[in-house]
Amino acid sequence: MIRLVIPTFLIFSFSLLIINACQKTASQLIEDFSTELQNQSIDISAPNISSTKLKLSKPAGKEMALILLLQEKKDINSTSKARFLERGYMLAELSFDANTSIDKRQEQILASLHYLKHEFIRNNVSPKKIIVKGESDLGINALMAGMEKMVDGVVVDAPKFTDSKKNSTELLKAIQSPFLIITGENDPNISYDNILAIEAAYHNCQNCTRQGEFIYYPGGVEGYHQEMIWEVIFSFIEAEV
Repeated sequence: MIRLVIPTFLIFSFSLLIINACQKTASQLIEDFSTELQNQSIDISAPNISSTKLKLSKPAGKEMALILLLQEKKDINSTSKARFLERGYMLAELSFDANTSIDKRQEQILASLHYLKHEFIRNNVSPKKIIVKGESDLGINALMAGMEKMVDGVVVDAPKFTDSKKNSTELLKAIQSPFLIITGENDPNISYDNILAIEAAYHNCQNCTRQGEFIYYPGGVEGYHQEMIWEVIFSFIEAEV
């Protein structure tokens, strides 16, 4: 009987250790894994984000900044991701269906920012700043995210303003963080009138000219100025706030 009691006790004790190990919080598991994360990705469902996941990628280099990249699901393999990872930034991708409304997108963006700022970063890494990047329709959402104090900067490619010039001006005035707007007449899905509206809004924005920058390239963001544009983006992100 004694020989049977000892193995049973050992098995029971070992089982308790396994149970305790499995009871780690999600943030602890992420923290453990983040030390091994080298150009890989993990999906995290942030609170209040319905059916949308943040995809986090941590490059091998040090975290100079964390980029929240807004994109439509059809564009998830865009060159932006590779550019940011090659530069050494940490990347959080937030993808949307094409038919997601601007208000719904904004709810998900704010929930993601709150999660990154108060949960993930606190438990894992300490990037110097959080930058939001978006283009076209999502560029407007990126600018709206710049109204939040938890955002350290906004980068926008060819934003597609659908509102009047007055509303566009009010949006730029409300931004709390430095922003960089890049556009050009050959950008897809954007009209020359839209570019004029953006430029007018920028020049009418008396309260943001010190922290905002508007750059116009005739060839567009995807044109022959592409390498130059990326250097401008990197310089903006890495500038001291």
